[in-house]
Formats: sequence, structure tokens, C-alpha cells
Amino acid sequence: MNDGLLLNKSQLATAVHTAFKNWGKAAVSPPTLLQSFILVRRAEPAPHWRTIAHLLHQALDTLHPHDPLSVQLLRLRFVEGQTLLGAAFKLNLSEDQAKRRQREAIKQVAAVLAELETAARAAHTHAQEASLPPPSYTELFGTDDALNDLYRQLQHNSAPWVIALVGLGGLGKTSMAHAAVRRLIPEAHYQQIVWHRLPPQHTADPAPVLAALADRLCPEVPHHQQYGRLRHLLKTTPHLIILDNLEADTTPLLNTLQDLADPTKFLLTSRHHPSPTASTHIIHLTELPFTAAASLIRQQAKAIAQPDLQHASDALLHDIYAAVGGNPLALKLVVGLSHIIALPHILADLTAAHTTQIEHLYRHIYWQAWHSLSQTAQTVLEMMPMTADIGATPDQLQAITNLSPAELWPALSELTTRSLLEIRGTSWERRYGIHRLTESFLRTEIIHWPE
Repeated sequence: MNDGLLLNKSQLATAVHTAFKNWGKAAVSPPTLLQSFILVRRAEPAPHWRTIAHLLHQALDTLHPHDPLSVQLLRLRFVEGQTLLGAAFKLNLSEDQAKRRQREAIKQVAAVLAELETAARAAHTHAQEASLPPPSYTELFGTDDALNDLYRQLQHNSAPWVIALVGLGGLGKTSMAHAAVRRLIPEAHYQQIVWHRLPPQHTADPAPVLAALADRLCPEVPHHQQYGRLRHLLKTTPHLIILDNLEADTTPLLNTLQDLADPTKFLLTSRHHPSPTASTHIIHLTELPFTAAASLIRQQAKAIAQPDLQHASDALLHDIYAAVGGNPLALKLVVGLSHIIALPHILADLTAAHTTQIEHLYRHIYWQAWHSLSQTAQTVLEMMPMTADIGATPDQLQAITNLSPAELWPALSELTTRSLLEIRGTSWERRYGIHRLTESFLRTEIIHWPE
């Protein structure tokens, strides 16, 4: 339900009147408008009629100090089941007075429920947004069609129950998933949203993923009973589960997810295409067209105070696009490199590399970026794979790098300017993280950790 329904006082008053008339009748379906309230749905699996009766009691208790006569009238009419004439007689009211007072009292009850629901929705939205990782983007470019498709698939309470965002590394799969989910949250389609980012070296075994979900959703249940409880929860109450960075063979996990889905939905991000036998709705992300790539380059140049590129001609941006393609992360890295290396040199070097594979292109750009860094910036970047997926605060980075603030802050500025760090968090708590491809480069090429 959207806010428009909440603010439609006439519809809400009608729904409240219907609910009063059906007080305590388990066989009668409650009004659809009230069924869609978060206040009702979060009480599941309790029957809707019982939850709605509880809310009506709560609203009457709230109104009683302000208008006890009207509350008494509603209780006589609907809780005790008396006729309007009988209730009017008990309260020394004429029939017309009782009718008018009943109408106004129902409007007051509707207003109380609207306030309660508005507060519940605000709390729900805040809690769901807080459960997401901090966004690593300020704006998405060239993704409107795919984003709208993803949003529609998540919005509908119907198949497909498993959706996969598939594309090359650096295309923005995680960013698109994040944007779609944030857009969806205020509509409160899902009881709970869980974002689970898989580790780089994860296997095809679904057991660790299921254990992580069970620990989040039913931590009080003994481990040997967790799968049964998790399945019951996901099959009876709609959840949205995001599995980010699914890189291993997805077939065993997808088979399990199909067993857990409906009404719960699963959203996966992966560089690998699911098996054709998997019942999965696939949304392919492709490289940006030139117009979107040009907008991204200019926005990134503005962000790092690179005015030459910010105001560059389309002809120059075509040269960058020809050398790099439309991969957003690669474009950002080249813009970052241009802060210290002349752009013609960067493009000539990329052209001379004669690589068409995106993995080789990234490796080449990352090595250029690495060699352009100061020793202090290299020290900070080497430590970044040790930070959590939500990123690290400056105090945490200072602790793991043993750098003083006077050393750390210039290094963070340098890495951010090179597009090697992502700024996350809020204005009150800044966090710094790295893209998964940056982490992969550091692990395999610099730190030599096993991938």
C-alpha cells in the first residue's frame, strides 16, 4: 500500500466501518485496505481479523480520553452487537444523533489508525534501509530499462521468485540491486529484507549460505532445526533475500532457493549465467552506450575536481570510450588515472596493450594505478581487503595501517581521487571500501592471497 491510500480518508473510513461490522467474524475476509497495513502484516501468521480487531481496540482506547461517549457508542454497536437504536437509547441519544456521532467516531478511528500506520511505515522503512549496505554510488547511468524491469519483478507478488542480475565485473550489478531495493522499501511489500554478500572464495555448496540466512532470521533455533524453521518462515511470510556476488556454480544453490521461494523472492548478482535448467528470471547488464558513458565520465571528473575532463568535448570522450568501452568501473579508474597521468599517454598505453578481454583490461589499468600511488597510499590500499564489506572508518583504517592521521588523510584523498576507494556511510560516519574487482587485484597481484 502506498501513502496515497493512507491519505484517502474516505476509503479508510469505509474500510474501518466494514471492519467494525465484521467484528470477530473469522469467516469474513477483512477489508483489503486494512490487510495491506504493516500493522496487520507484521503480526503474521496471526489471523488478519484478529489483528484488525486488536488495532480497533487500540484506536478506541486512544480516543476514549477525548470522546468517551463516541467510543462507548462504537463499543455498544460493534463489540457488543447492539442495534443503533438500542445503543442510542442507552446513551440518551436520538437515532439521528447516534448516526452522526457514529459516522464521526469512525472517521476519528480511521485517523488514529492512519497515524499509527504512518509511524509504523516510517519505522519499517528506516529499519529496512539500515539493513542494506551503504550505497557505493551517487547516480546510476544508462540503466533505466534494466532497473525498471528489476523493480517490477520485485514488486509483484508472483513468479518469478528467483531473479538474477548477470553481467561482467564492474557493470554495477550491486549498485543496481541496491537502487531497486531502496526504491521498493517504502512500499513495504516484504516482511523483512536480508542482504547477504558472499565471500570471494565461496564454493558451490549452498550450506554456508543457508546457515548465514538462518542465523539472521531464526538465530534462536538450534542448528539442527534451522533449515526447517527457515523454510517455514520463508514459505509463509514474504521476505526479500539478496545474495550479492554469487560467483561459483549456481546450480546447487538455485535448486535449493526454488524450494524456499514463494512468497519469498531471491535476488542474485553474478558474473556467471545460471544454468538453462534453472527457473530464474535473468536480467542482463551490458556496457553503457556512449551517451551514458560520457555522462558518467563527466560526473566522475567533477567529483574528483578534474575540470578538463568534466568539460571535455564528445570527440575526446569518444577516444576514451573506444579504448576502454562502456564498463563503468573501468571508466572511473581511467578518469582517476588522468588526475596524475596525461590522458593521451593512458589511452596510448591501453591501445598498445591490445587486449579485448575485460579482465586483462582491468589488470592493466590497476597496475598503472598502483604504480602511480604514493607509498602511503599503497599501504592503505593493501590493507583494504581486511575491512568488512560495509567498509572501514578512518579510525579503523588508522588502527590496521599504523598510520598517523597526518599520513592517513592524504592517502585516503589520493585513493579516492584515483577511484580506488568508494566512500560509503553517511555524513555522520564516513566509511571507505573497495570494489570487489579491486579486492581481487590486490589479493592476487599485490598481497598474493589465494583467490
